[in-house]
Amino acid sequence: MKTSTFVGNLIFWIAIAAVCGVFAAWYYTTDVATVTAAAAESSWTLVGTIAATPLLLYAIGAIIGLVIIKIGKFRINQSLKSHAFIVASLILALMIAGIAPVIALGPTSGYSMPTLLLSYAGVYAAPVFLIIGAAYSVGIAPAK
Repeated sequence: MKTSTFVGNLIFWIAIAAVCGVFAAWYYTTDVATVTAAAAESSWTLVGTIAATPLLLYAIGAIIGLVIIKIGKFRINQSLKSHAFIVASLILALMIAGIAPVIALGPTSGYSMPTLLLSYAGVYAAPVFLIIGAAYSVGIAPAK
């Protein structure tokens, strides 16, 4: 992997993880009434409450994968690279699809089935997001 690709991706995913981590920390350490009131007033706060945890886990998986691939100097089969990148990109697209109704329709009427699935998956399927984030790293790793 070229150093510029590694550094650019690492900085990007660390920034995403930092923002999501701060938001998740606020969400999990603040009382329910305050979080509910803030989410009812702002679409972006509601988006954060829905997407912070899954996106944080995805970013952590991507960071760990990038570092392991760079340190280990792994080369990945082109077919595996393509499949991993497609799966990781589709999951990321589904995460965006889960928050899009909230942004478009507002906090009071923006809930949809993808939104609820994303919210629950972030809590109950946490390892999956780590693995998919690592799959992103495999998808951008150098080919054999």
